[in-house]
Amino acid sequence: MKQRMWMEKIIGRTELPGENLPLQSLVEICGNSRVLVENHSGVTAYTNERIGIRVRFGTVEVHGQQLKVCQMSRCQLVISGTIQSVHLQKG
Repeated sequence: MKQRMWMEKIIGRTELPGENLPLQSLVEICGNSRVLVENHSGVTAYTNERIGIRVRFGTVEVHGQQLKVCQMSRCQLVISGTIQSVHLQKG
């Protein structure tokens, strides 16, 4: 919690975008066929229609068809398929 407050203070006092700071999650949507999530904490749900990914600020849910995790490492996760929506649930 202290680290998060410290990072928010740095973002507020500088002109640095938040995604450039360490441990900040980044979600990148590439058209309707690919989603990249950086600095994730693992997969919370996995079906062909929905994949949930835990991030520092909550959960990112990707909804679509024929979804699959095509690449996963400690810091990056790539989902492919037909993406219909991406939702952020804080908390």
